Amino acid sequence: MFWVVVPAISLIALLYFFAVNVSTRYLVMFCHMKKFETGGAYYYVVVDRILFSLAVSNIILAVYCVAQNLYGYAALVAPLPCVVYQFYIFAADAFAAPTRSCALDEAVDVDISSSAATFDAGYYLQPALKHAREISPTT
Repeated sequence: MFWVVVPAISLIALLYFFAVNVSTRYLVMFCHMKKFETGGAYYYVVVDRILFSLAVSNIILAVYCVAQNLYGYAALVAPLPCVVYQFYIFAADAFAAPTRSCALDEAVDVDISSSAATFDAGYYLQPALKHAREISPTT
């Protein structure tokens, strides 16, 4: 008997999720206006905590594998905290250091002088589609 009701439930679910999608987009676009921006101030705290949690979870996984006598898996997981720490150093050098040493108005000036003047919408076009007229048949 359930197989008779499933198409109706699927249709109702489709309509519900469509309505939720439309209403959520409307709310995000027009109703929930942010009164302030942090300017990326949370980046330093959030990235540090995420990478620390990732390293701790890898250590816990390695200890669990050793406790379960899965020494091969533990050997594979053991270097992951070092990889996470190396990524932390890379992210600090590549992202955190420049944002702390460059003022906002300087960053805006660099953006305007470098990329905004030479921006081309063709950057987002697939390379195979850039010459679509050459591969499309002529009529």
